[in-house]
Amino acid sequence: MLSPSEVRLGIVVVRNRHRHILDVVKDVYTPLLRRGCQESNLQLKYVPTDFDITLGVLFFAEYTDVDGVIVVGDGYDATVAKSVLDLQIQWNMPVEYRFDGADTGDGCHVVEMVQLQSEMVADVPEEKTPASRRESIN
Repeated sequence: MLSPSEVRLGIVVVRNRHRHILDVVKDVYTPLLRRGCQESNLQLKYVPTDFDITLGVLFFAEYTDVDGVIVVGDGYDATVAKSVLDLQIQWNMPVEYRFDGADTGDGCHVVEMVQLQSEMVADVPEEKTPASRRESIN
């Protein structure tokens, strides 16, 4: 099973004039670092609007070797939430969807899901082990 220090995460943040990088550090990075994640394993990317969240998550899934993604949006949007859920299933990659104004987690749920996935893959007999996303990235 992966330890928190081994978990690699992408962080997609909707850019807006109210959110400063220090807020992202306080709200997202700090709990992850307290849990044992390494700052060098956290990749932060901004997208222009909530509408672009799904594509930001897809870019992380396609072009990086992250184990999971944390999304920080401006507000809850059911369409975005459904799209993010669909990407989790399609890419077999945990995604945590957070939004301003709601207590939706501290980013550590995605770490727990990555660890669960790692634990379950480790328990599969070797001849039945599916290729992990890490092994299939370029």
